[in-house]
Order: sequence, then C-alpha cells, then structure tokens
Amino acid sequence: MQNQLALNSLDLAAQMSEPHHQVLQCVDGLIADGMESGRFRETYYLDNTGVERRCVDMTKEAAMLVATRLDSEKAVALRIKLVEASEAQEAMLRMFEAAAAVGRAGSLGPVSERTSRQR
Repeated sequence: MQNQLALNSLDLAAQMSEPHHQVLQCVDGLIADGMESGRFRETYYLDNTGVERRCVDMTKEAAMLVATRLDSEKAVALRIKLVEASEAQEAMLRMFEAAAAVGRAGSLGPVSERTSRQR
C-alpha cells in the first residue's frame, strides 16, 4: 500500500464521539463516490461478545474526509490532533537519526583512540 495508514475507523469513531457504524457508512460513501480505495484497508476485530466485526484502516487524508462528512467542527479538532501526532513522529524520527549519527561517530572515536595508543 503506497499511502501510509494512520488511523483505524474504531479510533476515529472514538475521537469524533460518533457511532462506529456511521464512520463505516462515510467510508463506504467515499469509496462509492470514487475515492481511491488504496486509502482504505478493510480489517476485522472481535467485539466484546467475540463476534467478528468490520473496521477500516485509513490514511490521514481519508480520515480527515470521513471526519468532515461526520461533523466539520469536530473535524477541525481531529485535524489538529493528526498534525500534532505527525509532527511528534517526525521529531522522534529526527531524534533517532541524530542518535544513530552520534553512535556512528562515537564508535569511530574509541577505535581511533585505541589505534593511537597501540602505536
């Protein structure tokens, strides 16, 4: 799947305080209206009674469209949460990259010190 899946329909329903079946109806409506189906991946979960139920993983963009169809005011709040989460992910990735770079540089330091001591 080329687009990164960011959110599950159950999570979106909880964040929007909307029934899950309404979120699924919006997803089905977007697909019927011609939205690229690659932005969604159907999956299943077991409910409290052990019955398998449908849910949908979706990209951040698809989640925003579903949220807007459900409630435009709540969609704005969701968009802010998604942007903040995305920014936090990017910051964490930069931190890991910096730590990896320091680790590589640090591993070079002791080796060169040992080499110079041996001479």
